[in-house]
Amino acid sequence: MRSAIASLVVVVIAGALTGALVIAASAIELPEVASAPSDAGVAADSGAGPFVAFARDFAGFRRWERHAVEGAMIPIGAPEGPTYVYASRRAPEGAHRWPVGTILVKSIEVGPPSAWTIHAMVKRGVPYNRDGTIGWEFFELRFPEGEEDAPVIVWRGPGPPSGHGYAAMHRDAGTEPIALVCNDCHAAAWQSDGAITPALSLR
Repeated sequence: MRSAIASLVVVVIAGALTGALVIAASAIELPEVASAPSDAGVAADSGAGPFVAFARDFAGFRRWERHAVEGAMIPIGAPEGPTYVYASRRAPEGAHRWPVGTILVKSIEVGPPSAWTIHAMVKRGVPYNRDGTIGWEFFELRFPEGEEDAPVIVWRGPGPPSGHGYAAMHRDAGTEPIALVCNDCHAAAWQSDGAITPALSLR
């Protein structure tokens, strides 16, 4: 009889202690964990889904912010003529990366728009083109005959298909033309996230 009563007392006390602990725990306010401060450069890539550009995204690029390209910024082997870079947007102040969805268009404007040499780079997002200009997709565009606003896409990808790079001469101790592709220059401009136009520098 005594052992039964003792066991009952133990059960009652244990239940009371458990209830008290639950009540005490619910009354305690845990401190809020502050989120890590976002870095403007990293935030431009992180958290955003990939941006896949279509021809319609380049329509009207001639009305975007424009910068003249001169001297060393003109690729070796590029046709000669007035050259401009058009930017769909500016990177945020203090950013180290261009926002996903940014479009930069370089146009060598000799003759009518249908004869222009037009290339573009689009911030598609990491990890695209991870072995080249990280996050960027390259394009060649062309205005159809009589069109001046909406270009079509000739090719797209991490780099040009065979036969579509600039023909650089006198490189690598040789005199034969070699293909100078997009990543050759833009990947080296990592401090500005691939943008080589001084007016668009992120440094």
